[in-house]
Amino acid sequence: DRLKEVKIHMVAARKHLMDSPKIIEIAEWEDDQLLEKIQEGDHNAFTVLVKKHSSKFYALAFRILNNKDNAEDVVQDLFLKLWQNPFLWDRDRAKKTKVKFTTWFYRVVVNRALDVKKKRTADQLDSQYLDQNLLFFCFQNLFSFLKMQIHDLLIHLLNNTQQRLFQ
Repeated sequence: DRLKEVKIHMVAARKHLMDSPKIIEIAEWEDDQLLEKIQEGDHNAFTVLVKKHSSKFYALAFRILNNKDNAEDVVQDLFLKLWQNPFLWDRDRAKKTKVKFTTWFYRVVVNRALDVKKKRTADQLDSQYLDQNLLFFCFQNLFSFLKMQIHDLLIHLLNNTQQRLFQ
């Protein structure tokens, strides 16, 4: 519930803030500048970064997951994680390795989407296994029930002397 509430606030903040003069000014900043401001707690910089990149990362997640809701969740969760811990992006390391934010975040999105896909596949396999076990259990019970019914019917058809022999 808390995560959904934060996501709703993110969407509302994005819509509201994109019209402010400050947003328009920082919308032209490079990702490194935005991330530096985000690490200082700047909501506007975060809004710009999300607006700037969310659609391409959503498309990436969707290509992997082939599911709109899961792709949206992956991208929103990762941006939220970046906001909650902006130092996940290590600016100094990125400068040394010459890795851009988009390259790093691309890899993060791919990894998370693959994790979600694996979990979804495992859940489907668990569900199939449970369905098979339930089906086996039902057949087993049906077989036992039919066996008892046939037994009772045969006993009923036998005469009294024959019945005493089988009981």
